Amino acid sequence: MNSQRDMFLAGEGDQWFQRNKITQDTLQAKAAQDPVLKYLEKSSLTFYSVLEIGASNGWRLAVMQDRFPEARYTGIDPSTQAVENHFDNIQMYQATAERLPFEDGQYDLVIMGFCLYLCDRFDLFKIAAEVDRVLKDGGHIILYDFHSEIPYKNAYAHKNGVFSYKMDYSRLFSWNPGYESIEQVIMPHPGSDDMSPDNLVALNVLKKNAETVWGDNPYV
Repeated sequence: MNSQRDMFLAGEGDQWFQRNKITQDTLQAKAAQDPVLKYLEKSSLTFYSVLEIGASNGWRLAVMQDRFPEARYTGIDPSTQAVENHFDNIQMYQATAERLPFEDGQYDLVIMGFCLYLCDRFDLFKIAAEVDRVLKDGGHIILYDFHSEIPYKNAYAHKNGVFSYKMDYSRLFSWNPGYESIEQVIMPHPGSDDMSPDNLVALNVLKKNAETVWGDNPYV
């Protein structure tokens, strides 16, 4: 059986892109409703190198480029069409999260917006390790995805054999004392005010403190 990663690289990623494509004409309306961009506007985060995983055609990064022009922006997506039709001034690569084509400590902000729910479960440890590898110490992760305190799956509506997985994705990092949870906002799925359990999404912000968390032995 093909992995979900292989299915998205082979064409399902292009199908997702066509269903959800953001163009210059729809960019500002989408940006006005985006929880990630809203958070960045009100937060005090500083960043100079940004990676978005599951970036589609880089629409969110394009808005960030306009609002925070001092930073450089890179995105990856499994969709060939998304990468080929990306917004200007954004570096885009066709890739997936379990094997990032970047150097260690290259980014001080990593964004994962609605991509983890479609990743293969056996890749989650690899994904967390890769994000940790490319994130600078002192940097931040923003996770925006489906949310559930109890992990479970739904059949994916657009392709047989694919599942949407729901969980608290902050747990990929929060178990590690080197990561501090800065904020978690649980909300209904965009375009809805339904707070029923199957309709919840969450914005999670975590800070990496891999070195400073390890103090001297307090018991001696």
